[in-house]
Amino acid sequence: LTARIWLVQAALPALRASAGSVVLSVDRAERGQQAYWGGYGLAQPAQHALAQMLEQEWRNDMVGVQLLAPPPMPTALRARAYGHEVEAIQRPHQVVASWLAGRYGMAQMPS
Repeated sequence: LTARIWLVQAALPALRASAGSVVLSVDRAERGQQAYWGGYGLAQPAQHALAQMLEQEWRNDMVGVQLLAPPPMPTALRARAYGHEVEAIQRPHQVVASWLAGRYGMAQMPS
């Protein structure tokens, strides 16, 4: 979370100059309410809060904040937790192609 804050702050001058957008990849905020998700689960609501905070702070600067919520990815962690489904889920290059083609929408900004 700290790295995201530092990165967007470093990019802010260029974002202001181009009326650009920050795109943050997030998971569902309710992950923080599930047992055994530890630090990852705690970070999800914090990332959504960061996005909402930045959107409010940068609204007058014409800098956008968008959230992407990717579907499950076939990572080593997922294979350990859900080994039976790893072969059936999309590969990262397929997900990116879908995003670029507009088949995945942006996640909802927290309200």
